[in-house]
Amino acid sequence: MKIEYKDADGRVMELDVSDEIGQFYLSSVEEAEKSDRRNTRPDRHTSLETLVYEDQRFFASASNPMKEAVEDCEVERLLSCLNDRQRELVRRCAMR
Repeated sequence: MKIEYKDADGRVMELDVSDEIGQFYLSSVEEAEKSDRRNTRPDRHTSLETLVYEDQRFFASASNPMKEAVEDCEVERLLSCLNDRQRELVRRCAMR
């Protein structure tokens, strides 16, 4: 099998190789071309910023889930210092 091979200097040479090596070379050239096409095609991913979420408080840029979790724990800790009646009053006020 004869193949055209381009060396590092850009010279094109015609080489006589076995069928096995020729097929390997041709398949590797084809894979390289596919890879080049994949790398140059337009980006097909959607940015998360373009999506609309049902609950913006979980996805807002100013949102900090870790901070909110710590604050929730702090609220629970403070509520545990109150008696049952005081806790119930705080919960009622918070629901308004």
